[in-house]
Amino acid sequence: MLAAIRTLRRLACVGETIRHALNVLAEVAPDWLLDHLDPEWAERYRRRFSDFRLPKEEQERVALAETSGAEGRRLFEAVFAENDRPRLRELEAMETLRRVWLQHYHESQAGMSLARR
Repeated sequence: MLAAIRTLRRLACVGETIRHALNVLAEVAPDWLLDHLDPEWAERYRRRFSDFRLPKEEQERVALAETSGAEGRRLFEAVFAENDRPRLRELEAMETLRRVWLQHYHESQAGMSLARR
């Protein structure tokens, strides 16, 4: 039971981190974000993660964790690949995203997964 609660909290944390980064980018570089935004991100991250029920099934939680991990990484990489707007790299939201991913994710050839704790 405690492991399930911990996983749900971690999912909410990473989801809110992506949501925050997207919101900051929407304020400081809306045109850039529109060019790089995956349409599914708008739906997935438009509401707070605490406002809807996270998956109860382990397999669904793992799938959401992997999806969020890959999406956060793609967003981070897109910002850091941007040569015309280097100030995007300096946003506190990008540093937060980097730190949260280092704390919560492990990458392997199979993809992104929540690190075991």
